[in-house]
Amino acid sequence: MPILIIADLAIIRYWSYARRWLTLKAFVDRIEVYGKDKLIASHPRLYGRGQEHLVLDHYLDELLKKPRALLDARPFKEAQLGPLYQELLTRLLKQSPKGAREFVNVLRLGRSFDEIALKAAIEQTLAAGDCSFAAIYEALLKMFWPSSSEKLLSSTPRVQKPNVAQFNELLRGYRADGTECVARS
Repeated sequence: MPILIIADLAIIRYWSYARRWLTLKAFVDRIEVYGKDKLIASHPRLYGRGQEHLVLDHYLDELLKKPRALLDARPFKEAQLGPLYQELLTRLLKQSPKGAREFVNVLRLGRSFDEIALKAAIEQTLAAGDCSFAAIYEALLKMFWPSSSEKLLSSTPRVQKPNVAQFNELLRGYRADGTECVARS
């Protein structure tokens, strides 16, 4: 029976499958991992001794916890993100000390939106000069829901101030109008 060795960090995204039986299907060109008949991972098959295939997406949740490790992480170094993402990272790192965290969050948007839309949103925000995660996310939302003309993320909801006098009425047992408060069960 073949032994499957998976790096600890590689399965972080699939934590719901930890300590469960998984099925490995090895094909000539790829391997696929299934959990309960659902494909959870697919990687190209490597035949050389000691070879590894690192997928940056598998490490994003961990990099979000330690974003300063981004530039030194092997999956990031080996990922070929392209000049658009390099420019975004450069601007984010210059713009804010939390630029690496924002960049990881932008990469995580790739899980929810397709790559073409994400790249278009990044290009749009880079051209506008505001390349924060919030601006990119807002641009993506406007692409899919263009009817909202106001800013989605920057608008603050209005919350009414609570009436704390009603709690005092409960403590006394009587309302301000003199009627008795009765607990309902």
